[in-house]
Amino acid sequence: RFLPGAQKVIQALEEAEDALNPALEEASGTLRVSSTPAFARTRLAPLMPDFVRKYPALKVEFVLAGNLPDLFEQHIDLSFQSGAIRDSTLVARRIASTRWHVCASPGYLARAGTPTSPADLANHCCLNFLPGSYRSSWPLEGELQTTACNPVGAVAANNGDMLCTLAMADMGLVRLADYHVAEALKSGRLVTVLADFEAEPEAIYAVYPSRRHLSIRVRAFLEHVGAGLAAS
Repeated sequence: RFLPGAQKVIQALEEAEDALNPALEEASGTLRVSSTPAFARTRLAPLMPDFVRKYPALKVEFVLAGNLPDLFEQHIDLSFQSGAIRDSTLVARRIASTRWHVCASPGYLARAGTPTSPADLANHCCLNFLPGSYRSSWPLEGELQTTACNPVGAVAANNGDMLCTLAMADMGLVRLADYHVAEALKSGRLVTVLADFEAEPEAIYAVYPSRRHLSIRVRAFLEHVGAGLAAS
């Protein structure tokens, strides 16, 4: 009985705070944003010119890395992450989604053949993320169940752009997000395989430390990026 009443009080407090917050147009200072390099290059960078024009008093610093950051230690205001959000104390707002594809170059497929089922991966050279990364397991969905494959090959990396470049050099199969491989697929340098076994689209979250006392800088960036990604 107490909980619903407490939730109403908290909601009322948040609404009162929002009413006192300055307008987004007044955003200023420095905003530190973390992301993987590929997502920042292909999804966030195209949105930055309009953002900078809209908020000339706001400076944005991007911290790009394949590993999840420590938001507090690295003074990160906002982080874009996918998969499971491990820290339950953080706020995660779904802001986009992405689909992961198994791809290869036409040259590699001509030499090694085209896989038709997840079991065929054992007979192929697979370019993968470093062992131990949750990205190194490839969830492929069959008619009855999802199979988690852990393919191996001669080269591994902690960066999707590196793996994409190796795949375009005819070195093997790779599983990457659409923001890694969209340009290569469009140009024909890579083609998708095992499309019937692709997992469902994966959510991408904007992650920040606290729902309450959300800075005007973060609110302005979330509003702009959310609208931009929804329109793309």
